[in-house]
Amino acid sequence: MYGLLLAGWLCLPIAPLNPVVQDTLDNMALHVTVGANTSNGIVGTGPDVTLKYEILAHHPIVLRGGFDGRFGEIRSLTYPDGEFYQGILILETVYYRGTNRLTGYLGLGMAWGFGHFVPTAGTREALYREDFTTDVDVATDLGYRITLGMRFRERYSLEIAITELKPGFVYHRSLPGGLDQVYTDTFRNNSFRLSLGYVFTLLK
Repeated sequence: MYGLLLAGWLCLPIAPLNPVVQDTLDNMALHVTVGANTSNGIVGTGPDVTLKYEILAHHPIVLRGGFDGRFGEIRSLTYPDGEFYQGILILETVYYRGTNRLTGYLGLGMAWGFGHFVPTAGTREALYREDFTTDVDVATDLGYRITLGMRFRERYSLEIAITELKPGFVYHRSLPGGLDQVYTDTFRNNSFRLSLGYVFTLLK
């Protein structure tokens, strides 16, 4: 599926006749997107809001730093149930081609994810009853992101983003005898996101 999306993007007639004169990207811009992440089998479908700061490094390369805010519920037989709040810091390089009517771009970069987990009351009681677990949180992790996007009339965008992260549930135990124990159970938190956005000019 990803290969078909990439092939379709490359086949679009968006290459300008004069790429420098028809360069439509701002030197600096703020890109705001709103969308949704699909379920990955662990974290359910949920909303996603992203802020991106873009700098035109040199045609046709854009450097982009951003922050994602994501929410989803965990309902699994393997992992504890609850609400999962995730933030992702993104640093990526974007290659683009287009005109003022239509621009296509492909980005690749690093993703640093961190999150907070709120277990349900039933899960909290079961964890303490079974192995004296008093708290569950989520460890940070470094991964990557691939972005495939299109920009219409310089300001409106449609993006597909694939993010791969492997954080872990961090279990805190309070054992009899005053002993404390911490252990981590890693899980795969990949995501497929579709979003719509708007670009604000900071420096033309």
